[in-house]
Amino acid sequence: MYYVTIGVMNMDMFQEILSSGFEIPVDEAFHPECILSGSGFGWFYSETKRTMVRVIRGSECLIFDKDPTNDSKVIVQIGNEVLSIPESELLEVGWN
Repeated sequence: MYYVTIGVMNMDMFQEILSSGFEIPVDEAFHPECILSGSGFGWFYSETKRTMVRVIRGSECLIFDKDPTNDSKVIVQIGNEVLSIPESELLEVGWN
């Protein structure tokens, strides 16, 4: 059980929180940072809205997985949108 206190936290409470079992999942696949290639805008299919969405190129992308309906596309998140984007439209920036 944890208590929220205002002011100074004593070391016993701090040690209890640290030893409570924070686990870092090691089975997650990590991907290097990618951006949407080009300049201007692009239109891509939004999985959440089920329609085409205009996205500014140069935006940072979080890659999830390959698109199960099309092997040449990947599912990415740009801002609040989950999009299906051709893999050729992504530029790998690296591990920044």
